[in-house]
Amino acid sequence: MELSTSLNIYFGVKSRYEDFLLRAKNCGFKCFDFNPSDYSFAGTFYSAENWRENIRHIKEYADSIGVAFTQSHAAFVSWPETEDTKARLKKSIEAASIAEVPWVVMHPFFTDQGSKEEILKENITIFEPYIAYAKSLNVGIAIENMYKRVYHFGKPIDWAGKDMGLEVFSRSEDLIAIVDVLNAKYGNVGICWDTGHARLSMDSQYEDIVKIGSRLKVVHMADNDAQGDDHMPACYGTVNWKEIMQALDAIGYSGTFNFETHAFTKGLPDELKDDAVKLLYKIGNYIVNLPR
Repeated sequence: MELSTSLNIYFGVKSRYEDFLLRAKNCGFKCFDFNPSDYSFAGTFYSAENWRENIRHIKEYADSIGVAFTQSHAAFVSWPETEDTKARLKKSIEAASIAEVPWVVMHPFFTDQGSKEEILKENITIFEPYIAYAKSLNVGIAIENMYKRVYHFGKPIDWAGKDMGLEVFSRSEDLIAIVDVLNAKYGNVGICWDTGHARLSMDSQYEDIVKIGSRLKVVHMADNDAQGDDHMPACYGTVNWKEIMQALDAIGYSGTFNFETHAFTKGLPDELKDDAVKLLYKIGNYIVNLPR
């Protein structure tokens, strides 16, 4: 299984996206999550008037050094939808198409309108135009699991489920309910499983991953202590990584082992970030080669 990382691992560093690609490649990575709308890179090549040309140049550079973009992440938007958020999401999809990224990860829409069934139905309606647009650009949409709760000094805070319907999207069956309806019509819809979100929702992730099965297209690999969405590397929290790998084996997952762990380097000076990225690569190799 190939290892991958989002380039937000270079959190806070001011540099060209191409420079991040080369640095991460020199640390061992050959696959990447293309996330130009991430806050780490806001105000750079992606917001310029010639952003399409900039992305084409980045794609050409990636090809020239032998690395690939295997997934992407749509813009983070607030609820309810506005014309601005719609434009930002469509821009994320077009950017992925230009960079020839096969899967764009999107969060569910955090509506609290009525019952769980009503929330799921509304999400299907909201997702549909984005999925149709992505299909027209030969891009797939992977819907990501959310978390059930976070904690503060050991006390659970259930704001997520009460305010925005996040709890609805914390288990695989709810993602499946959305994905199967949309995929039957469009054929380009899958699931992204975030292990950090899942750790905040359940003790064991095995059964949920197995239920997802072939719908699983990409992953966000992150760890935490079941207290908050800390975006730490594997082995830094309480996720059962042997179990995760057993579940991926059971469903024949063929995607990359993709880290979303920008918190790992957030406080480090730039001079130390490459050392952290090298360690991240070693941790990934350790996890994917666990005996099972």
